[in-house]
Amino acid sequence: MKIKNYSKMKISKTFCLHRTTVFIFLLGVFLFPNATVNAQNNALHFDGTNDYVEIPSSINNQILGNNVTVEGWFNIESIGDQVELIGEWYDGSDSDIKFAIYYNQGDNSIYSIIGNGGIYQQVGAAMPTLNTWVHIASTYDGANLRLYYNGLEVGVLPTSISLPTVNGLWVLGKRTDGAETFGGKMDEVRIWNTTRSAAEILANYKNQVPDNSAGLIAYYKMNQGVAEANNTSIVSLTDSSTSNLNGTFQGSFALTGSTSNFVTGMPTVWDTNWSFGTPDSTTEAVIDGTYSTTTHGTISAKKLTVNSGKSFTVNTGTNITVQNEVINNGSLIVENDANLIQVNNVVNTGNAVVKRNSNPLYRLDYTMWSSPVASQNLLAFSPATTTTRFYNYNSSTNLYNAVADPSTTPFTVGKGYLIRMPNTDPTSNYDAGTATLAYPGVFTGVLNNGDINLTGLTPGQYVAVGNPYPSNIKALDFINANLDALDGGTLYLWRKKNGEAIVTSAYATMNKTGVAVGVSTGDGGIFPNGYIAVGQGFITTVPPSGTIAFNNGMRTTNTATFLRTKAAAQIDRVWINLTNTDGAFSQMLVGYMDGATTGFDAGFDGKYINDAATALTSDIAGEEYVIQGRPVFSDTDVVNLNFKASVAGTYTIAKDHVDGLFATGQDIYLVDKTTGVETNLQKEAYTFTAAAGVNNTRFQLTYKTSASLKVNDLAFDENSISVYKQNGVLNINAGNTTMKSVKVFDVTGRLVLEQKSVNATTTALKNLAAGKQALLIQITSDDNRVVTKKAIN
Repeated sequence: MKIKNYSKMKISKTFCLHRTTVFIFLLGVFLFPNATVNAQNNALHFDGTNDYVEIPSSINNQILGNNVTVEGWFNIESIGDQVELIGEWYDGSDSDIKFAIYYNQGDNSIYSIIGNGGIYQQVGAAMPTLNTWVHIASTYDGANLRLYYNGLEVGVLPTSISLPTVNGLWVLGKRTDGAETFGGKMDEVRIWNTTRSAAEILANYKNQVPDNSAGLIAYYKMNQGVAEANNTSIVSLTDSSTSNLNGTFQGSFALTGSTSNFVTGMPTVWDTNWSFGTPDSTTEAVIDGTYSTTTHGTISAKKLTVNSGKSFTVNTGTNITVQNEVINNGSLIVENDANLIQVNNVVNTGNAVVKRNSNPLYRLDYTMWSSPVASQNLLAFSPATTTTRFYNYNSSTNLYNAVADPSTTPFTVGKGYLIRMPNTDPTSNYDAGTATLAYPGVFTGVLNNGDINLTGLTPGQYVAVGNPYPSNIKALDFINANLDALDGGTLYLWRKKNGEAIVTSAYATMNKTGVAVGVSTGDGGIFPNGYIAVGQGFITTVPPSGTIAFNNGMRTTNTATFLRTKAAAQIDRVWINLTNTDGAFSQMLVGYMDGATTGFDAGFDGKYINDAATALTSDIAGEEYVIQGRPVFSDTDVVNLNFKASVAGTYTIAKDHVDGLFATGQDIYLVDKTTGVETNLQKEAYTFTAAAGVNNTRFQLTYKTSASLKVNDLAFDENSISVYKQNGVLNINAGNTTMKSVKVFDVTGRLVLEQKSVNATTTALKNLAAGKQALLIQITSDDNRVVTKKAIN
């Protein structure tokens, strides 16, 4: 047995001091239960100088005989010689101790001590690491003094000392003689006038108990105020029991800041249940078991720690939010279409896994990726991709350059990389190029968080960047953070199917006005919905600062809605597609909203990235825009369109979809100034023929019909008929008019070819053998109208 001198106690020579200390070891190894650190919203911090709390002496009226239990959570920070956590010295003199729990620096131990008239006895056990939350409890029943750590008994001393009946002050944080104040945090302090059993201690040490529990005479939850905030209006420590023994703050409790105040309490711990209930943004959470957000629910937490050998999974379709750092000592997985959001700029610890599936793609297709973790190697991310098919975007040339050695190159945080799909995969028919695969991307590393800036970029150039977080980000917030009044505010997202002729743009275009896709959604194109997904890379324009900025304020869940930040804001939009039978596709968007003008507006107008030679765009000052924002809608507005075709042929312009005012039936007229025909796109598509090349004066959008123009389905004249040569064959397109017959004459009037019973709006003169010469083509409609048009074979 080790005898310890409680050196600060002054003993009168007229007393005979009988003192016994029991210090517990088993087989030479200290018995300390594995600590499962627990949870409570707030705790009370003591500065170690002169902070303490006095409990009214009337508590002694409820302590009857020799039955008492004292327990609480303690986090000892500063070390004094002998620091009292809680106790009563019944008349304030040094030797008149009744019941106390204290820490002794000399042997780094916790002791429980009882006494009467200068005779006292104590039981102790070695203290765990400082700055660690530990639950300490002590019970006395008149026969045994017991000490518990984290729910398990670590010491017992048989003794028969009778507790004195005189009243004294119970004090939290120091001895009543003023010596050795406590430095650290306390939480969930409970005093009972019963002797709690070992089973009761174990069952409840990680949980709150009912305020009216039998025998509970004082209960200090320390949940007052706002952690680390200004709590100077709080004048006492609330007793939650039915006794109403509110404590009085003594010394210099500042009640502001991170010391001498209410602070963040113990973390709530998950093993099979939460120790103090589901955490929230004011509570730290510790995972000491297996946790799945699908099975056990989504959470918010002030801080998240995953213990060694334990696991936490954020499942698909679920989200968690952490105010501060994520510490992973075990397994942390963020599944595909899940989000882990952090609020404050703190540094995370430990490698986590973030999964993100690509869109269903073919073998030779590409995805622009960006890593949500630090130090992820490129080749390790997609090991079956041919090593020459990892690309950087060259802002100087607007071309993609191969990464020199992807096996030694990590993702740069915030940068986008174009990576081809795996060269081979077991998926049936994938290797043959006839089946798609959603590539299961897996990123491993420390989770990115906080302000992330790409600096030293050249203003005005395009640059490949990407979402750097393990959560989606709001496109609108990113745009606003990187907006330049002269340019920018538009994002370009890679959406092209590889291996085809370039008849569509490779990019979907997104800005404040909305989204225009580059590939028809029916052909595998994706319509972005207002957020930039985990792992998503994209192209944007560098602002004048030369810096692209990301921050935690942009982070969001899958439920982000594009351009819906103001419920009252009116926005009226029409999406228009250009197509042909060979697979060409181009989409443009015109939107009417407050804040936009008919000129260029950064963030509202999106330039065409000009990567396909067939396109329909709107015109601003002679430049092509795939998205144009315009002022609040007026039906007198006229929008000039640009049209270009890579090959001659038949094209169709049609409405894709509309919203706002246009969804209620507002007419949308496409005016073809070449044919003099207007078509209400709300009712029908417009098909026409065009030669290869650029024509920026042919088409307009209007919203009122014009008496000077011809109705589309009645037009049948030389202007409404197109004759063009494609693949060596002369083609005729009569618009909406059905042809009954076609005759071809040379300039001498000789009949070269006749087609009867055409019964179609288009035909190809496949058997024409006229050589290269001028021809006259006579077309008869099904209602016997005749038009003659000149053409060159």
